[in-house]
Amino acid sequence: MANSENEEAILFDQPQVYKELENKFDSLLFDSNFLTNKCHSLQKEISDLKEEKEKLQTLNNDQKKIIQSLQDSYFQTTEKIKAFEKNKLPENSKDENIILKREVKELRNDLSQFIKSTETFQKIIGSQMTEFDKTGLGFNQIYENCLIPQRLKCSFCDKKRTS
Repeated sequence: MANSENEEAILFDQPQVYKELENKFDSLLFDSNFLTNKCHSLQKEISDLKEEKEKLQTLNNDQKKIIQSLQDSYFQTTEKIKAFEKNKLPENSKDENIILKREVKELRNDLSQFIKSTETFQKIIGSQMTEFDKTGLGFNQIYENCLIPQRLKCSFCDKKRTS
């Protein structure tokens, strides 16, 4: 009978073991579903972070370009300021007046030299003989119509032209 009592105890224990096993399996299934959902949410978060990273990288590159252009313009501006300071006009109005008077004198000299050279050029042009001036060769007057162009008719297009 001892065998039958042990068998009955084992039989009574089996449904309880099945229930515990079923509870553990259910908890494992629940944990698996929870972890699967968490994995999907983390994968979505990773893909969102990758997109955000790409956007930030493009923004960073744009900002670097802007910084570079600002540095270039700053350098150019400082160079212009340095050049301006070298050519800085005097602060005293008397000095400025003297400088302006010198510039006016220089411009007047340049203009007078230009006028003199223009007059000289006109004299040279006036003293030159034209190709129709035959006065030194035994003629008494200038013949302007010495060469009368002969009108020819083109056999190809029937147009009159001068030779």
